[in-house]
Amino acid sequence: MNLLQKLLEIDTVDSRNGEKVVALIREEVGAEEFVVECDGVVNAVFKKGRGAFGLCGHYDVVPAGGWDNAFKPRREGDLIYARGACDMKGGLAAAVEAFKELDDALLIVVGDEEKGGYKGAFPVVNFLKKRSLLPKAVVFTEPVSGCGKKIKVGARGVMEIEGWIESKGGHASRPSSAPNPILLYKALLEEVESSFSNAPNSNLPPTTVTPTIVETPNLARNVIPSLLRFTFDCRFNEVWDAEKVKRIFKKVLGRLKGARAEFSIVCDYYLNNDKRLEAALQNAFEDVHGEKALLTCEGGSSDAVFFAPYCGVAEIGPSIRNMHAKDECVSLSELKALKEVLVRAYERYV
Repeated sequence: MNLLQKLLEIDTVDSRNGEKVVALIREEVGAEEFVVECDGVVNAVFKKGRGAFGLCGHYDVVPAGGWDNAFKPRREGDLIYARGACDMKGGLAAAVEAFKELDDALLIVVGDEEKGGYKGAFPVVNFLKKRSLLPKAVVFTEPVSGCGKKIKVGARGVMEIEGWIESKGGHASRPSSAPNPILLYKALLEEVESSFSNAPNSNLPPTTVTPTIVETPNLARNVIPSLLRFTFDCRFNEVWDAEKVKRIFKKVLGRLKGARAEFSIVCDYYLNNDKRLEAALQNAFEDVHGEKALLTCEGGSSDAVFFAPYCGVAEIGPSIRNMHAKDECVSLSELKALKEVLVRAYERYV
């Protein structure tokens, strides 16, 4: 794809050069356009007809991480290598190519997805709401697991938990002289594991609370620390949601002297409720590949979380290949097939 080659040559780390991406796509599609800018992040919506069917992709990418020539695409057979090839300029290029064949659709191009979407998809959704331009459904061409043979229709929410256990400290030769925050943290881990081990299934995977950081300011090996800092990553579903997790966690902390925590919701869970969209995508996938794609709610969140309260949402894209790593790549034949799936899903849905 000539368009993909050009997209990959643009350095869009931290959503920089968004205006170049939008200008490039503008030349390709020649449709009615709305630009939505938020704190320097350039987003755009291209519209045909009423805009009943949405295609959405983000152009921002993670840093190259020491990968030389990450923005000089190279092709080896069916694969093209560059930062963002998999996540998700490949999917964005397929969405653009599909949009060119549709008559009643929106093409939504956003930045800031890698940093949460609050300067990208979030203001775009608000813009579309105010103008009564929200489509009936939006398909996000994000890379997916399972060799691209899955359709993602939901994701758990994300909450960060940061906490501290404080004590007066003391000399390690007298372990009974002060409560040891490390031992209290051990008790905390056991309580958390016990409390969340039977989290129920739902339409989404079970709620999980996973320890990620534990540290003390100690520089000496013979001192009982006076402070321990810990963090947990929480992924919550609609049954054991963020508020329930907070209640359980605070109850556990209440049994540990000197323990406290703060809770920060990164994003809410989402779940598609448009079964007609799921059927259109599955049947279109079967038309192209000769087999049905599986519906899944695995993996992290995406910009779909902002659209889900207002319309049907689903994610379908190429296989994950070295995503966010050196030698990130995408299959050109998969992108060609993805474009065909999108067109056929549109025909079935609209």
